[in-house]
Amino acid sequence: MAQEETPELGEYARRGFRLEYLDDHIMALFHDDEELGAFSQMGATADSIQSGCARHLADKHGEERTQKIE
Repeated sequence: MAQEETPELGEYARRGFRLEYLDDHIMALFHDDEELGAFSQMGATADSIQSGCARHLADKHGEERTQKIE
Protein backbone atom coordinates (compact mmCIF):
# COMPACT_ATOMS: atom_id res chain seq x y z
CA MET A 1 0.00 0.00 0.00
CA ALA A 2 1.38 3.37 -0.96
CA GLN A 3 0.86 6.27 1.42
CA GLU A 4 1.21 9.79 0.04
CA GLU A 5 0.70 13.36 1.19
CA THR A 6 -2.39 14.76 -0.44
CA PRO A 7 -3.84 18.25 -0.63
CA GLU A 8 -7.36 16.76 -0.71
CA LEU A 9 -7.23 16.36 3.06
CA GLY A 10 -6.50 20.03 3.72
CA GLU A 11 -6.17 20.77 7.45
CA TYR A 12 -7.42 17.26 8.28
CA ALA A 13 -3.97 15.88 7.40
CA ARG A 14 -2.65 17.62 10.54
CA ARG A 15 -5.40 16.02 12.60
CA GLY A 16 -4.35 12.42 11.97
CA PHE A 17 -6.16 11.72 8.69
CA ARG A 18 -4.40 10.15 5.73
CA LEU A 19 -5.16 8.55 2.40
CA GLU A 20 -3.58 5.29 1.27
CA TYR A 21 -3.71 4.36 -2.38
CA LEU A 22 -4.74 0.71 -2.48
CA ASP A 23 -4.42 0.36 -6.24
CA ASP A 24 -4.75 2.48 -9.37
CA HIS A 25 -8.44 3.18 -8.69
CA ILE A 26 -9.15 3.01 -4.96
CA MET A 27 -7.89 5.01 -2.00
CA ALA A 28 -8.71 4.38 1.64
CA LEU A 29 -9.30 7.11 4.23
CA PHE A 30 -7.79 6.57 7.69
CA HIS A 31 -7.91 8.46 10.97
CA ASP A 32 -4.91 7.41 12.99
CA ASP A 33 -5.01 3.62 12.45
CA GLU A 34 -8.76 3.27 11.85
CA GLU A 35 -9.89 2.74 8.25
CA LEU A 36 -12.96 4.91 7.65
CA GLY A 37 -13.82 3.98 4.11
CA ALA A 38 -12.69 3.79 0.52
CA PHE A 39 -13.08 6.22 -2.35
CA SER A 40 -12.81 5.82 -6.09
CA GLN A 41 -9.99 8.02 -7.30
CA MET A 42 -12.12 8.88 -10.33
CA GLY A 43 -15.09 10.15 -8.32
CA ALA A 44 -13.56 11.46 -5.11
CA THR A 45 -13.29 15.20 -4.59
CA ALA A 46 -11.58 17.19 -1.86
CA ASP A 47 -15.06 18.14 -0.59
CA SER A 48 -16.25 14.52 -0.39
CA ILE A 49 -13.07 13.40 1.37
CA GLN A 50 -13.16 16.30 3.85
CA SER A 51 -16.85 15.67 4.48
CA GLY A 52 -15.92 12.11 5.45
CA CYS A 53 -13.31 13.48 7.86
CA ALA A 54 -15.80 15.93 9.40
CA ARG A 55 -18.46 13.21 9.70
CA HIS A 56 -16.01 10.93 11.52
CA LEU A 57 -14.99 13.65 13.98
CA ALA A 58 -18.64 14.49 14.68
CA ASP A 59 -19.82 10.90 15.02
CA LYS A 60 -16.88 9.39 16.89
CA HIS A 61 -15.31 12.30 18.72
CA GLY A 62 -18.28 14.60 19.39
CA GLU A 63 -16.93 17.53 17.40
CA GLU A 64 -19.22 19.92 15.59
CA ARG A 65 -19.46 18.97 11.94
CA THR A 66 -18.00 21.38 9.44
CA GLN A 67 -17.93 20.91 5.71
CA LYS A 68 -14.38 22.00 5.14
CA ILE A 69 -11.45 23.26 7.15
CA GLU A 70 -9.25 25.71 5.28
